[in-house]
Amino acid sequence: MSITITTVTGDQFAQWIEPVADLRITVLVLAMAAGQVAGASTALPMLDADQAFQAPFIEAGWDLERVYYFGESVLLPAYRPHDVFWSKRGYQCRPDLECQFPWRDLGDEQETHKTLRFWVKE
Repeated sequence: MSITITTVTGDQFAQWIEPVADLRITVLVLAMAAGQVAGASTALPMLDADQAFQAPFIEAGWDLERVYYFGESVLLPAYRPHDVFWSKRGYQCRPDLECQFPWRDLGDEQETHKTLRFWVKE
């Protein structure tokens, strides 16, 4: 299988990685396929995550000290869908745990708010 690597500028990568680079117990994982990067993911304690991500868990009464947030998970199209990936690992989609978060998609001129739904493994 051949894959195409999608690139971002150094500024875009710095903007993405800077918020998690200095946090405690932060994890950055690269998914490799045939010696090429096929995806990446970050993870950190929910206590260190943005308040927008914490809010639905706080509202639902979760103890944030017991939640580890697997943040951005990006896979090239050949390695999707995400739903199958997470389901096979015992995670369940939780429509009751959603938040709104803005970001600028590649090629867009401005940020737009997206609805993010959490998957949980208890």
